[in-house]
Amino acid sequence: EDMGREAGIVLDYANARYTSTFDAHRLTKLAQEKLPLNKANQFIARIFKAMFEEHTMMSDLETLKHIALEYGLSEEDVDSIIQTDAYAKDVRLEENLATQYNVTAVPYFVFANKYAVPGALPKAQMKDVLKQILAEENIIVEGASCGIDGCQ
Repeated sequence: EDMGREAGIVLDYANARYTSTFDAHRLTKLAQEKLPLNKANQFIARIFKAMFEEHTMMSDLETLKHIALEYGLSEEDVDSIIQTDAYAKDVRLEENLATQYNVTAVPYFVFANKYAVPGALPKAQMKDVLKQILAEENIIVEGASCGIDGCQ
């Protein structure tokens, strides 16, 4: 929670309402497929805010639908997720991978399918980890990099 606060992210674990997030994950898959990257990332941030700041029941389909429509997903697409098992296999696969990697909290990073970095790290420490992985994998990085804030 402290590290999140330092990054401007509220993570109120004590008051979060722990219910199924399965449909939220399926809607996230939809957002990643249908929306531009920055909009999909904004949707994901909004889902986190709903859970950890607003203490929303993440199993409430009407609330999830409202958030999805707010970020530009069509009602037809959202209803197709809610009324079917779309993306269910994808989410279950990720759950199984998380179990294999012994993920117990987020964020959790896996690089090159063999380097696991659990938990949030300060920016400098994450940079060091990435440099070490690049060196071990003999990867040379050149050119611009892009993130949610644009490219540099």
